[in-house]
Amino acid sequence: MIRTVLISLLTFFSLSFALFAQENQDKSENYSFGGDRFVAGDKSNVDTSVVGDIFATGYNVNILNSVGEDAHAAGYSITINGDVGGDVYAMGRNITINGDIGDDLSTAGENISILGKGVGGNARLAGSNIILSAPVAGSVAIAAQEANIDAIIEGDFMFNGEKISFSDNAKINGFVTIKSTNDIIVPTSVASADRVSIEKLRKSDYSGDMRDIAHDSVRGFFPDWLSGIVKILIFAVIGIIWLAIFKKKSLIAYNIALGRPWKSVFFGVLGLATFIGLIPVLAMTIIGIPLVPVVIVLLVLAGIIGYVAGAWFIGSKVMSSLGQDIEPMGNRFIALIAGLVGAWLLGLIPFIGWLISLVILYIGLGAISYAALARWVDKNFYNKISAEVAD
Repeated sequence: MIRTVLISLLTFFSLSFALFAQENQDKSENYSFGGDRFVAGDKSNVDTSVVGDIFATGYNVNILNSVGEDAHAAGYSITINGDVGGDVYAMGRNITINGDIGDDLSTAGENISILGKGVGGNARLAGSNIILSAPVAGSVAIAAQEANIDAIIEGDFMFNGEKISFSDNAKINGFVTIKSTNDIIVPTSVASADRVSIEKLRKSDYSGDMRDIAHDSVRGFFPDWLSGIVKILIFAVIGIIWLAIFKKKSLIAYNIALGRPWKSVFFGVLGLATFIGLIPVLAMTIIGIPLVPVVIVLLVLAGIIGYVAGAWFIGSKVMSSLGQDIEPMGNRFIALIAGLVGAWLLGLIPFIGWLISLVILYIGLGAISYAALARWVDKNFYNKISAEVAD
């Protein structure tokens, strides 16, 4: 029953988000800079080798050739066939990794299959159904409804979920920690009894742990003490102020999210990564240390504004699809409240709620960022959007 509800809600979200992408199907944007590759589109295919990092977003993301450094991928379906020299970060519904990973692996989705040659560092996997068939040189942490281990893990292993199975090829050389609602047996061929710790959880404990995982993933942007209703009210006030001050620019950002959805997600990821990357850079310099708190405040503010804008985009698109005019300020406020409530409910989904919240944040922040830069990077499109808003 839980799985059915989970899949239904995820499908609903995917279809809702697809409303933004329907005008851009089969189109993709591909940029290279400093050895890095940036790809965004409905179908993001990377079939040539990349010297540096790869940043790819889209409904279908396919990395088919080698990546010299790190790979960052976000989309509905993600396939990585090429070898990656550094870390891999992947978020989506269906994730399949067939290549060799030089360092750490971090993934979150519904169906995750790690089938490649190996993971050179640690692996962190969160999802509904997880298959790990690639050997891992470091430690493995899994949060899942069901997992299957068919590989050698050199480091420690931690599992929090309902079901886990071990094949004849499975072997864990470190300590094993398992928390589950079911009775789990770890064969001695996998790990000796003195290295295994198993805790059986009640259903309520397990649900609480899953909520904590989702909550902890995004609590940097959403303070702990905010309950759902209070958070919606505060975010609504912030959104109303934003819509009232930036009447025209908010509409431009909304139209950019409609016309360039995957590029908006990409700019959101890039913008957030820029803020995060500034913190250690400033901390390494004596002059920059006093600016670290300022950057942290700006990071939190950017996250909140991005989330509020993304929720408003979704609410506005739904209202527009129902034949309602989103130009009047009153209708904008209604769309904002509806979007915030819907986004909050989607964020409560176990395993993937935090991922949905991040996508909403990324598309909101990215559309705002792209609106500020579009007059230089996509002048014709910006002029067209501006003219439509002016009319």
